[in-house]
Amino acid sequence: MRRHGAHAIGIGRKRVQGSKTGRLALIFYVERKRPLGQLGAEAIPETISFTPEGSSEPLEVPTDVVEVPQARSE
Repeated sequence: MRRHGAHAIGIGRKRVQGSKTGRLALIFYVERKRPLGQLGAEAIPETISFTPEGSSEPLEVPTDVVEVPQARSE
């Protein structure tokens, strides 16, 4: 999470150009999105592949990046 510059991760509907899609996604919350040319090797991939326990088939889960300030306690 931190290597990608995210301060939180969640699950929700992927958004494309501000509109929710029907697909669930792993959402990375960042304080500021950076241009692709500045991301380097630590860019958040468009999908993350994992194999659930008890399954032999990997799943591809889409990702989304949402710009939101980090919560701070007072």
